[in-house]
Amino acid sequence: MNRASIDVSEQLRFDLSRGRIASGAGDSVAVLPLSLLAALGDSEERIAQEGRAFGQARGREMASRIAGKTLSEFSSELAGLFALMGLGRPAIEVYGDALLVRLALPASNALEAPLQALVLAVLGGVLEALGQNAPFHVVPVEKTADEWLLFAGNETAANLMQRAASIGISLPKALTALGDSAGDF
Repeated sequence: MNRASIDVSEQLRFDLSRGRIASGAGDSVAVLPLSLLAALGDSEERIAQEGRAFGQARGREMASRIAGKTLSEFSSELAGLFALMGLGRPAIEVYGDALLVRLALPASNALEAPLQALVLAVLGGVLEALGQNAPFHVVPVEKTADEWLLFAGNETAANLMQRAASIGISLPKALTALGDSAGDF
């Protein structure tokens, strides 16, 4: 039996501070479970379903580790999960009742569709598991080549924030409208 061996020591480089994984040639790569990879070739609905299930499972695993911890410690735990997959570095921000996630992308414009849908679903699943199964909807409210700003909340609030972003309402004004009972701009 021929046992070929290769040196894999420099094939993947993990930059956890940026949430980036690079191949030996320098290309950005993602390390994902096979179920998520299979879903990426399917419908957006399946991507969301698989991503949410994966996120819920990781959220349940995180729950005991972050019990009694600060928001900063939770944010670090979440950043570790995303970094080990090569999907960027999220940081949690709270503005009143609004939960915002600033996701530094692993490389410029690294998360094209369908990875965008996967990231939103995984994040929603993690938050849902940690929020005692209250559904979290995650929507982008601002995007640049290097960073996304995401809103996480209930369906009504997420729809309002997404609508505000699509018609050019500033984030502060949208957050103020969210706090109003009418929710109008």
